[in-house]
Amino acid sequence: MTVNKEELALQVDQACWGWLRPHHERGRRRAMTVNKEELALQVDQACWGWLRPHHERGALFLVDGMLELPEVALRLAVDDSQQVQAWLASRLIGKPTAAQAGAWEREPEQRFAMLVVSPFVLIQEVDTGEDKTKFA
Repeated sequence: MTVNKEELALQVDQACWGWLRPHHERGRRRAMTVNKEELALQVDQACWGWLRPHHERGALFLVDGMLELPEVALRLAVDDSQQVQAWLASRLIGKPTAAQAGAWEREPEQRFAMLVVSPFVLIQEVDTGEDKTKFA
């Protein structure tokens, strides 16, 4: 089965720290045929320079290393707002802090695993010996 960007697209009006309002509340719920394995095939790597514009527009979400990017992407894609809210509340996913973005600016070649679930870009730091994904 081939998956295209339209199948993976997530139509969400608002993303904030407290919650993500599922698009089915707006009457646009559609069946998702994507699965975790298909999403795993979409994981790529990027450096900070490529991710910076997504951070500037507020679409970048840092995913804690305890979670798998494809699982988080799937929960977003199927509007599992309860699970996403729980991750947000426990700070397992969230927008990068100014301190994190500043550190990445000083190391523009820092590598990240990334997965696009439009309009969001999910990232995890790659190959770090210390846990930098926790949020203050």
